[in-house]
Amino acid sequence: MMTRRFPWIQLIAIFLCFCMSGGMALAETPPATEINSGPATARFVPQQSPLLLSVNPKQLPDSGNTTSLLQWPQVLLTNAGVNYARDLKPWVSDELMFALTGPVQQHHYLFAVTTRGAKESQACIEQIWQQQVSAGQPLSFEQYSDISLISTQFKSPQPLGSEISGLQPFEGVSTAIVDDRYVLVANSASVLRAAIDSSQSESLTNTSDYQQAVTHLKQEQQDGFVYADLSAFSRLSSPPYRSLAVQLGQTRQGLLAETVLVADSSRSKALVTPTVTAPIRALDYIPASSPLVASGVNLQQLWTQLSADLKGYDPLDQWVRNTLKQGGQQWSINLPREVFSNVTGEYAVAMLPSSDPFTAAQNSFLGADWLFVHDDGGQELTQVLDKAAQKQNIGVIPYSLADHQVSTWAHLVSSEADNPSKVSSSMVLNAEVTGAFSVEADHRILATSLAALKQGLTEDAIANQKDFQAALATLPTPNQGYLYLDWTVMRPLLERKLPKLRQLETLLNPWSRQLTSVTLTNYGETPTIQRSQMLLRFADS
Repeated sequence: MMTRRFPWIQLIAIFLCFCMSGGMALAETPPATEINSGPATARFVPQQSPLLLSVNPKQLPDSGNTTSLLQWPQVLLTNAGVNYARDLKPWVSDELMFALTGPVQQHHYLFAVTTRGAKESQACIEQIWQQQVSAGQPLSFEQYSDISLISTQFKSPQPLGSEISGLQPFEGVSTAIVDDRYVLVANSASVLRAAIDSSQSESLTNTSDYQQAVTHLKQEQQDGFVYADLSAFSRLSSPPYRSLAVQLGQTRQGLLAETVLVADSSRSKALVTPTVTAPIRALDYIPASSPLVASGVNLQQLWTQLSADLKGYDPLDQWVRNTLKQGGQQWSINLPREVFSNVTGEYAVAMLPSSDPFTAAQNSFLGADWLFVHDDGGQELTQVLDKAAQKQNIGVIPYSLADHQVSTWAHLVSSEADNPSKVSSSMVLNAEVTGAFSVEADHRILATSLAALKQGLTEDAIANQKDFQAALATLPTPNQGYLYLDWTVMRPLLERKLPKLRQLETLLNPWSRQLTSVTLTNYGETPTIQRSQMLLRFADS
């Protein structure tokens, strides 16, 4: 039996993955009992700063993760003659912060660490400058707002490695101790003066975007924090999202990352309520070995939400709509109007395992086998597909598969028999399958091939896997569904489609090398705030 791909299922899968991992459209949840105020060292960061990164080095595992999270800052420090492990780590208490304190192109770098008190702070400063004096660097001293500043300038700054291209090396280094327990290190005295001024008047913590972002971070674990002014990194004159906050925390299941996006106040977006409050039964038909799974409730609502989120990103908006249009052309179907609108109940879509998924998918996810399960309570979607098939002379043919009665959409193609003995038997009809489906209880299972449908009907389901159940239990409900990636399988595919992913993996080593799976969920949407959570599991978790 010949097979031919059933393209609209793959396109739904790509659409869902984009919605959940790229759209990140999430919602305001009830206020936490304790309002998150962000890292204490943020008080030294000026309001115009585009990036802040803070970690609690004592809470993060001792497997190199702290250094991986701060790889770029540490390269900068080492370039300036300051070694984190030798000069800072012995005295750090509970916070280590790095920030760009001015426009990106000005390369103003600020580090801040908390210590247990004045004695440790002084020991830290002495260790830093002992290394500089040993290297023959001349020192200069300055009093600013009753705070002592020590500085030096390098005659020949050492160039940075290619791993942090785009940043400039330190041309000097300056230090200060503030309020006994804060040690500040910067690449110039002017950066330190701006940091001291910010702590005494208006800092990043006083801006509306920062306050909105940190107060909507709900998770209890607070082992790391990132804040970015997205407008400083965007090529758009008025990006729809102005800022991003990320909070990191260790759990028994892995690393939990919560994100909050703050939208431009001029955006007009409707309130989207989380729809998933119970286990998604459609996952009972998704094979446990599936490397990519997306699930949720009300596909039509998700499309409406994504359409609003894409406003302002014109090239991306056009690409998504053109992709959906092209995918529906083969069957003369308008995917948003005729498919998405008919899936108002729960759904699950999965890329099925392959012995070599990279080769199977070639240069596109469209080459893989997929399953799409939904429970819209009726036959509307199947009827739409039946009518589209009839227009192209594709018939619906019943078939028995693994003790299940299923149906296939197929062309009947005639061919001559190899050794015809009679004229009446000299012609053979072959079915060219374009898709298959089965109705099981209250769910309809649609597949790109009979082999894919058989996997969904006979193999152990991902919903029964303890690791998958534990991942979903870590992400609270109500939410808007889940996106799951088996990273060990999907990594080569994603690297091929997203070249910049390699740069991110380099930055996050050794985390990226140990990463085994990613599970992401979102929590609805308000006109100004979008919130999500992501669980990253590692080989040793």
